[in-house]
Amino acid sequence: MRRAKLTALLTAAALLGAGALAAAPALASHDETVFFEAPNALLTPATREPTIRQLQSLGVHALRVIVYWRDVAPDPNHGRRPNFNQANPAAYHWGAYDPLIAAATALHWRILLTVSGPVPRWATPHGEDIYSDPNTTDFGKFMQAVGKHYGRQVKLYSIWNEPNEPGFLRPQYTHGRLASAAIYRGLFIAGYNGLKASGNFSGMTVLMGETSPTGVASQGVPAPLAFLVAWWPGRRRSCRRLASASIWRWCSRASWLVRPGCVNMGLSCLSVAGRLSRPSPAGSPAWACAGQRPGYPFGAAAAAG
Repeated sequence: MRRAKLTALLTAAALLGAGALAAAPALASHDETVFFEAPNALLTPATREPTIRQLQSLGVHALRVIVYWRDVAPDPNHGRRPNFNQANPAAYHWGAYDPLIAAATALHWRILLTVSGPVPRWATPHGEDIYSDPNTTDFGKFMQAVGKHYGRQVKLYSIWNEPNEPGFLRPQYTHGRLASAAIYRGLFIAGYNGLKASGNFSGMTVLMGETSPTGVASQGVPAPLAFLVAWWPGRRRSCRRLASASIWRWCSRASWLVRPGCVNMGLSCLSVAGRLSRPSPAGSPAWACAGQRPGYPFGAAAAAG
């Protein structure tokens, strides 16, 4: 979600290499990377430089930046798609993102670029809103443009922010059944393939699963575990077994551990996901996870490029 205050987003660099995930009982991985996020301050020209200096003084060396598709797309309020080359970066209005990415790159900071909705109205089925069932073909071409534009500077990407939140993706439920996981699955595959087609895919890692850390039934927000199990229904049984065997035992100790076939992030008793067997939907191994350390939103998964 958009926040004015500094938010620390924790993600494990250990996910990027299974060998680094050897369990250290009761302790977080020493290879864990902390990504700081301050969207308002960093994307406002008048406050960008002072904020970067403040982050430097705090020892920051990694940023999470969310690119909202709607904010950079041409004619985002039109219900009908304009006639333009969607894979051409020159067709988009990158605005304040360019100087921020350039400044972070100059400092040799690591960047996690999360590409997310809200979306342009023309990317929804009937141009009705900025959240519902985004067109996967349009998104794939947009991600190709993102990869062309930023792919030389940024090698770590995430597809969608909190896809289990109706403020970013709809519908979450259709006739009482969870629908958003399947929508997100299509967006992830399209986005991944768009990055592959960008010409800058070498060395990239693509993340998925940055869910809202908790489910709120009264607000139509599915729990992360339910969302991720629905995202990949083929492993439902084994991941539920893992949840009962591992999550509850380890969550209070905030440890990272590995179990055959699944990654468990014991962060708030909320996270479990399965490793995709080959061939995965995106054509490569992938990891999924979601959860939260107390006070810190969390969600990441790695599909190795």
